[in-house]
Amino acid sequence: SLALHRKGMGEACPLKCREYAANGLPMIAGYKDSDLSGASYYLELENTESNVENAIHRIREFVIKWRDTPFPYYDAVNRLDAVEKEKARLAFFEEVVRGDA
Repeated sequence: SLALHRKGMGEACPLKCREYAANGLPMIAGYKDSDLSGASYYLELENTESNVENAIHRIREFVIKWRDTPFPYYDAVNRLDAVEKEKARLAFFEEVVRGDA
């Protein structure tokens, strides 16, 4: 997950990250995740060969912060739960139908 640039990829949403969230584990990745980017428990590094080296201080701070911080399951549910995603999808379609989008 730290070397997707080698495959020419910049965005992904792997199942393992959903599994990590379900188990209350913060994540470090080198790509944009359409559901998790911006979450406090998802550290998004540059999508480059030197991403870890360039962000070692950010990684250390992230690990220290989350060592004793309770995982925000409520946020993960809002971002990943199929029911919540379906609500957002239907709301988008309603906007399109109304001409708001």
